[in-house]
Amino acid sequence: MVARKYYIYVIFRTDGRPCYIGKGCGRRWSKHSTASHNRHLKAIVAKAGGRLPTVIIRHNLTEDEAFSIESALIAAIGREDHGGVLVNQADGGRGNPGQIWTERMREKARARPSPMLGKKHTESSKAKLRMARLGRTASDEERAKLSLAHKGRRHSAETRAKMSASQSGERHAMFGRKHTPEARAKIGEWGRNRIVSEETRQRMSEANRRRWAAKRSSSRPSI
Repeated sequence: MVARKYYIYVIFRTDGRPCYIGKGCGRRWSKHSTASHNRHLKAIVAKAGGRLPTVIIRHNLTEDEAFSIESALIAAIGREDHGGVLVNQADGGRGNPGQIWTERMREKARARPSPMLGKKHTESSKAKLRMARLGRTASDEERAKLSLAHKGRRHSAETRAKMSASQSGERHAMFGRKHTPEARAKIGEWGRNRIVSEETRQRMSEANRRRWAAKRSSSRPSI
């Protein structure tokens, strides 16, 4: 049975204008305006003397329903950085789409140690991770988002060197192994059916020209 313990709340400024839309359960509505990571909301609370009017407008919701209503309200009223009045840092919904990271947030994330630091997945964990991904195909929407996120992005020479070193020699996934005839057939079939855009063809051509130019340059005898 799906739990219906979530609600939607609105925090108002002292002049009656809404400043924050939130989703929560338990006592979150009573704590958010005083214990928030949102510096804009903190500033409004401080200016109001430490407390702002808060109203629960929908309750008895599933988490998915709460996410949907939260994002719809934020879109309807509008965030300050989009010309609205809300100080929400994200568009709401699952995964916080549209969230704007401050430099301080980025520094905190970079400084936070990885939960797997010094650890290794057990064989059981590896098997579970593999089964979770097995047969999964990214949707067209996911592919488009990934493409947009990486468009125009270039790794530095240092990063490329690290990536190369991490996958060279014995560290390469295929070191000491060979593709089975079945795997080779699948790779060949994928290559034959692949449609490459004109833009991609040009990039591949440019990359090949640069690679061959570098090889010719390195093979020339020094005078």
